[in-house]
Amino acid sequence: MDHMLCHCGKRSPVTTSWTDINPGRQFIGCYKYGSPDACNFFMWVDPPICARARAVIPGLLRRSRHLEDQIRVMKRGERIYMATLILFGIFFLWSICSVDGGSDSVEGSCGGL
Repeated sequence: MDHMLCHCGKRSPVTTSWTDINPGRQFIGCYKYGSPDACNFFMWVDPPICARARAVIPGLLRRSRHLEDQIRVMKRGERIYMATLILFGIFFLWSICSVDGGSDSVEGSCGGL
């Protein structure tokens, strides 16, 4: 079941609930849900979940979101680390090449780098 028509005559797609009471449970509702002129059409697609799943799933979702946040922070730190490393390498090469040891050649001590 991909969609149905609500009482407004508009297509109502299947949506997934992520509330603590019905985590992961699919439903079909009025496409105007939340507005004053919604027709209040609502129908569950999935059967009710058991009490144990209702107790466990929200905690698992919170843990998953927390881990995803940690991954984002770590990836950001990794990008900063790599940029710092690259800048340090460029500075290091520049400092070596800028000290030409009194060479009178145009290329200096880095051979034209």
